[in-house]
Amino acid sequence: MNIIIFPEREELYSEEKTVRNLLKSLSLREEEVLVIDVEKRKLLTHDSRLKYVKKLEIRKITSAG
Repeated sequence: MNIIIFPEREELYSEEKTVRNLLKSLSLREEEVLVIDVEKRKLLTHDSRLKYVKKLEIRKITSAG
């Protein structure tokens, strides 16, 4: 699985995981990112399984106010 983490880096993973486990292994907080299945153009929830996902995009988000 190819993972693009904006704006910083790109990584490859081959393990089947949930989004929550993947974010933990990348040292990212669930509350601070959006995780997108690039092929299906779909937002994923933190309990989504990544078995059939080939390419993910992780975008950091911020809230002001």
